[in-house]
Amino acid sequence: MAVIFGFILLNSATHKEEAENPFPASYWSHEKSKSISEGGFYFEIYQHPSLPYAEQDFFHQDAEGKLSILMSGEIYNREKLILEFFPDKDFKFDPELIASLYNKLGISFLEKLNGDFSVVISDKHLGKSFLIRDHLGVKPLAYAVMDGRLYFSSDYIDLGKVLFKGQNPDRDFILQFVRDISFIDYEKTAVKRVKKVLPGHYVMAEENSIQQKPYWFPENIQSNKKLTAQEAIKNMKELVADAVKIRSSTKFRAAAHVSGGLDSGLVAILARKQYEEQETFVGFSWSPPSESADESFPDERALVEQVVNQARMQGDYLALDPLDNWNSLSNWKYYGYFFQEEQVLKRCQEKGINLLFSGWGGDEFVSINDRGLHYDLFFGLNWGKLLQKKPLSQPKAFIHMLVFQVVFPFVGVPAIDKQHDRWFLGYFKKPFDRRTYDALFFKKGSRRSTHLNLLYNYHIPWRMESEFILGNQYGVEYRYPLLDRRIVEFMLEIPSKVLAAFPYSRPLIREISKGVLPEQVRMHTSKLDAARLDHFYGFLKKAMPFFLNELEAIRNNPDLGFLDFGKIEEDIEKVQSGTYPYDENEFLILLNNIKKMHEFSRGYKSD
Repeated sequence: MAVIFGFILLNSATHKEEAENPFPASYWSHEKSKSISEGGFYFEIYQHPSLPYAEQDFFHQDAEGKLSILMSGEIYNREKLILEFFPDKDFKFDPELIASLYNKLGISFLEKLNGDFSVVISDKHLGKSFLIRDHLGVKPLAYAVMDGRLYFSSDYIDLGKVLFKGQNPDRDFILQFVRDISFIDYEKTAVKRVKKVLPGHYVMAEENSIQQKPYWFPENIQSNKKLTAQEAIKNMKELVADAVKIRSSTKFRAAAHVSGGLDSGLVAILARKQYEEQETFVGFSWSPPSESADESFPDERALVEQVVNQARMQGDYLALDPLDNWNSLSNWKYYGYFFQEEQVLKRCQEKGINLLFSGWGGDEFVSINDRGLHYDLFFGLNWGKLLQKKPLSQPKAFIHMLVFQVVFPFVGVPAIDKQHDRWFLGYFKKPFDRRTYDALFFKKGSRRSTHLNLLYNYHIPWRMESEFILGNQYGVEYRYPLLDRRIVEFMLEIPSKVLAAFPYSRPLIREISKGVLPEQVRMHTSKLDAARLDHFYGFLKKAMPFFLNELEAIRNNPDLGFLDFGKIEEDIEKVQSGTYPYDENEFLILLNNIKKMHEFSRGYKSD
């Protein structure tokens, strides 16, 4: 929606409000569309001109000037809320509705919301302020306290850069650029004094107190043991369809990510139905155009074509150019996930698209695989079902399941790829702090604990934080319908024996996709897209000369002093000579991420 940036005076009696812009160093300043300074509450809104919002979509203040609501995001169940609490009133804008709900229910109104939002409330009646983030963390929000002010921003990287200018970024945060590493702490920011408002939490600030508290408690949701498989399918199908519907609006020009997978395909087709009047609906794929990859590889593009043809979409494929994409890595503001996404957003901008549907979050909930299922069947004494899933006629598979999915989680042994960790840590100087968050992410145990660990590991919002920042640079909003809070809560209600009733993995998403997805896509089981990966790894290899040209500057970056560049250079030579003894593609990804760490470190400290 928009990046918000501002502060609230914590002690108005002793601190005078400054009239001048306190954020001149923000890299968003050139896009400022609104700023307000009112009685100790100052904020700025940075909205890309391609996004269709009015000032009232962001801000509301009561007639007395005592209650102010600043918001980035949308409430999706607004009609239900109005009908329940204000049947005789008409609210055109969400901040006004939030103000009325807050006046009526206090901060407990958060329990009623379903949406993607970050909200700031300044309540001068009570002398309190609140910073609020939605249940799943779709919209980012961070804060810092300095000089009697509570600063806040949707962009926690820029917040740290502005407030703590010239300070070196935290090493553990820089490590987040490294993929598949087992000691990332997703709660960290680049500066220790900048804190994230966690998903499903609010920060309450008073003159002498700042506390962060949860308002959403999914761990308290109980399993519904009376639920049948058919009821689960019927309810989930309705929830997913409605989650897409309430995130659709004709004020946007929409498109969707499309892969050969279940999640993105289902979301894309359902979204297309909501935009039937839109003549061209683009399905963006990370797979390369047909002519740019070896046709002998297993090819997900055939599945993508089935989806886009059935839904009358226009397929758009991604050709990676080494130089263009190497330059994209120099965009230090984009700190996270897949740099390919910037190429998609550039295409969106070219085509006038400002809303992008994504299937992100499906793997963690509605389309979860068998993670935790065998554990539940074993300890729930549903051994008949367990043996149907893993028959004794396949002894190796049965023993592997019993050891790694039942015994190890039960005794607390994390399922870590130690061989990969040893390879990876070989590029770090010793000693190196190898803290892990095993207890949260790797000790899976039951399916219920798996869902909750995936929530509280916070890797889900990490990607969305990155896409929010990058999307705002290109005037594109994201929608993640499979992360609707109702879907997450319903998954926690479903007993594992219901999922075990089906002969295949990921049963719910397959069942609700009947008659929607092409049948070959619906029953496709592999996530491997060798054609895309071949194209991607080929791009990384072609980009190696660019890395070598910058190696001296990267090696001299003091923030990367924990890396063993001697070994890195030695292994570059082995890759070039074809004698590298490990996975060459993993090494190429590592070089790519070292470049990203370098660019972030350099850009973060720049003026």
